[in-house]
Amino acid sequence: ERVVLCQRTLPRKRDVAPDGLIHSAWANYEGVAYRFGGRNLDITKPGMFDRLYNTVWAFEPPDAPGDSQKWRLVECVGTPPSPRSSASAVIHKGRMIVYGGNGQTSLYTPKVLDPRVYVLDLTR
Repeated sequence: ERVVLCQRTLPRKRDVAPDGLIHSAWANYEGVAYRFGGRNLDITKPGMFDRLYNTVWAFEPPDAPGDSQKWRLVECVGTPPSPRSSASAVIHKGRMIVYGGNGQTSLYTPKVLDPRVYVLDLTR
């Protein structure tokens, strides 16, 4: 199956922001920015990536100066994409569509690409 459907469940509230990652996919829906996947680097091992992610986080920017920012981990049901970086994401009609990306675990291993399209329904 080339299109995989997922739906979100009630998000968990978090008081802290998620790990800082590079090459995450971002998309905006109804004033909330959603971040999918990405990777962090292990600077102690040149050429190696520390970890790939397949999580979805929601970020609500402050409404006014001095207000606090809000991060939520979005819990999904169904089959999520494998952990990856450099994916593309767009939101269309309340659905976050994630495509492509790279599951490569180091600079010295072949790229691992996934041709499937993943759809996360944000309206449920």
